[in-house]
Amino acid sequence: MLAGEQIETTIRRRRLASVAGHIDDEPAARRAFDDPEAPVRASGLVALIRMQKLTKADLDKALDDESALLRRRIGEAAGAILATRSSAAAVRQDRMPPCQEDVLAGLASMLDDADPVIVETACFGIGEVASACSLGQADPATEALVSKLCGISRNHPDPLCRESAVAALGSIGSPGGLSAVIAAMEGKPALRRRAIIALAGFDHADATAAMERALSDRDWQVRQAAEDLCGDSQGGQARS
Repeated sequence: MLAGEQIETTIRRRRLASVAGHIDDEPAARRAFDDPEAPVRASGLVALIRMQKLTKADLDKALDDESALLRRRIGEAAGAILATRSSAAAVRQDRMPPCQEDVLAGLASMLDDADPVIVETACFGIGEVASACSLGQADPATEALVSKLCGISRNHPDPLCRESAVAALGSIGSPGGLSAVIAAMEGKPALRRRAIIALAGFDHADATAAMERALSDRDWQVRQAAEDLCGDSQGGQARS
């Protein structure tokens, strides 16, 4: 097969997988999920998530896929994956959907990925899960997750990863993540903008003090967010 024909065939299979997700055609979605081409597998994965037919075994398979594209889809769709519920027609063990712990464990494993795009996406997914579910603050798994996110927010070489980790820490709101978010308030403007919003997730005097200090931040967007969060009356302050 010529290269152009192969590309056309791949595109057609991706379209069929996408359609399968909209018409509840699980067999077609699963055929795509087993396709030799990664983009088709990713489309099959998304179709299964859309139909709420993703199983724990499917999640594990996507996380172990040789292509980073499938791991990206897991991070991007973490909230939708959590919406999957078992039904009377899917009670067998091999048909059970992934639970919150399964999704978080998968996302946590992605935080160690060498690809910064995967790390950023994993942080985003963790934030989505934390926003949808109440994570146990004293739970060892949550504490380990917060510790990893703190390390990324402080030390990761990619600025987008640091920003996404700070946002995830704010969504979790664990006391163990507060110092890392406050430290991010000393970073570049984009990081400070993420951090000031993240501070709202913490019910602590140190978070309130950091928000008040941000009222005089050099960046007007940080100041505006701080004003909104603090209920400050300095909204007419000149913006630079």
